[in-house]
Amino acid sequence: MKKLLLPLIVGLGFSSFSNAQHTVFHDNFDSYANFAISTVGSWTLTDVDAKTTYGFNGIQFPNTGVAKSFQVFNSTATTPAMTPSSTSDWSAKSGAKTMVSFGATSTPWSNDWMITPQIQLASDGGTLSFWAKSCDAQYGAEKFRVYVSTSGTAVANFTPLAAVTTTPSDATWYEYTYNLSAYAGQQVYLAIQCTSDDQFGFAVDDFKVTSTTNRTTVPDCASLSLPANAATNVSAASTVFTWTSSSGAESYDFYMDTNPNPTTFVANVIGTGYSNTTTLAANTTYYWKAVPKNANGSAAGCAVFSFTTGSLLPGCAINMTPADTATGVVYGPTALSWAAPNSGLPQTGYDLYFGTNPASLTLLASPSATATTYSVTTTVAETTYYWKLVPKNANGSAQGCATYSFTTRSNPVAPYCGPVTYSSPEPITYVNFKYNTANTSSAVVAGTPSHEAFLSKEFKVEQGGTTEISVNSNTTSTSLRHYYTVFIDWNNDGDFADAGESYYTTSDNYFFNPGSLGVNTANIVTKNLVVPSTAPLGKVRMRIKAVYGGNPPSSNATTNMQNPCANTGGTSHWGQAEDYTIEVVPLGSLAVSDIKKANIAVYPNPFVDVVNISDVKNVKSISIVDMAGRQVKTLSPSSEINLSELKSGMYIINLNMTDGNTKAIKAIKK
Repeated sequence: MKKLLLPLIVGLGFSSFSNAQHTVFHDNFDSYANFAISTVGSWTLTDVDAKTTYGFNGIQFPNTGVAKSFQVFNSTATTPAMTPSSTSDWSAKSGAKTMVSFGATSTPWSNDWMITPQIQLASDGGTLSFWAKSCDAQYGAEKFRVYVSTSGTAVANFTPLAAVTTTPSDATWYEYTYNLSAYAGQQVYLAIQCTSDDQFGFAVDDFKVTSTTNRTTVPDCASLSLPANAATNVSAASTVFTWTSSSGAESYDFYMDTNPNPTTFVANVIGTGYSNTTTLAANTTYYWKAVPKNANGSAAGCAVFSFTTGSLLPGCAINMTPADTATGVVYGPTALSWAAPNSGLPQTGYDLYFGTNPASLTLLASPSATATTYSVTTTVAETTYYWKLVPKNANGSAQGCATYSFTTRSNPVAPYCGPVTYSSPEPITYVNFKYNTANTSSAVVAGTPSHEAFLSKEFKVEQGGTTEISVNSNTTSTSLRHYYTVFIDWNNDGDFADAGESYYTTSDNYFFNPGSLGVNTANIVTKNLVVPSTAPLGKVRMRIKAVYGGNPPSSNATTNMQNPCANTGGTSHWGQAEDYTIEVVPLGSLAVSDIKKANIAVYPNPFVDVVNISDVKNVKSISIVDMAGRQVKTLSPSSEINLSELKSGMYIINLNMTDGNTKAIKAIKK
């Protein structure tokens, strides 16, 4: 086994140095804002992998899950607070806060850097030490490497001090030390790079550079950074202060008040920053300084910076959607969204103004402080709307918030009424008529539109004949019902209001699905539909509605089932509407020989692993061919085939019929 001399893991409570030491640089991260991922004192945090990161189930904290490098982590300030165990411990080594690199959720895996401010090493170079651990034993050991740079903080500037180190996977703190004698007397930057592969959390605490060279003088003054001198409109809440590292400083005394030479002691800080958590006075000039100190005393004559706070009002919301002047926006309803202000004091709520005239907007709603969305249900097609969102708190309303505009899209079902809106859309996934090929669509509920137009999909029916309509949908539970009603404009006059144009709207002829998730062919339901003998030949519009209802349906559900244009019964509506084209053809013109192939559907498409086939009674065999023409799989007929072993891409599913014909269907595997 090859032994690695550096780094040295020092057992808990053990020290390998007998000479007196003094501190050159020290940071325990307790003076920084909880859960910060930037502006952490004078540290540089670099996220090379730029991947989203793992979080916790049932535990929330700011910046969870986002792309980040290291984060100031306080396990006592999460919601709820975390409790350490023998296998999972996210608490700090000392104090309340530590720096944590959360694992990336996909490749390339973690490549996170935390880089010190510039450090002036003593004449002996000294020793770097810090404590580190894997925070969760279940997810294994963490990997890290330590680097040094004499030229800057760019990743390319750094040279390794040692090989990659793997921590024990026991959620226990260990101390790691590195000899810096090769860089004696130089100004350096030190870095820790976390390179864990699909682990969870790597923690660092009590980062320190020490020297055995006696220091007999007080430290030099630090250079102040943020807020910049004479900065204005600085947030009166949670103000963050940063400064550079001072050689030989063991800590910093932080002073701040409204006097040009501040004398009010606020805190003694280990590190290069301080996060003020008390609210300052609005529109007031403050003065501050950070005075380095060590065993020999405090630095003298250190600079003082000033800044002026802004209003006690919240700032304006950000990330407004739809974007200003957006076009083609969905209407009835239209979703508005935003992010909370990133300036001013926290908001306690919002006022949302809305209308078609920017000069006279009316108050539409007052969302809560935590709201980030609002649905406007009254928007219509091809109309320009204006809206303004104004955050507010006990001190008043934000000032100067912009008015945004958007224009709604055209009506996809025009010239017919609609589109129909549902408060909770649940998708229709399968529609077919006898002697035709089915239309299939996704069963995923999230993001399902209330009303879809498949006008290019044509179903042929015979004039004066009796056909069959087959439907499936996602009721979200096998114990919940969808009732289906069908409307066909047989006389082609632009509405569904004439006698004989409504189907399945009364209790003596309900058409319903007793419960389905929308993907199993066994849940497809079928009902006879009589085509009037007076229906003109040619193409007409059809609408099908799925409406949730009990057994029997409520009066509200019945009202919605009978209305082809809207849902007006009650305030909550579940289901979906779809429009299709019907072509009326002469009686007897749909040849039976065309039926067997046309009446088969393959879904879902695209698929993940399993493909459903709607009717296999006339299928002799199934073969799968890739786009290079190679037959990659042969199967016996089945209503459900598993193609999980196939790679992602496009394939041809050949249904070899008993009459010698073949139905070829293109399908995409995700």
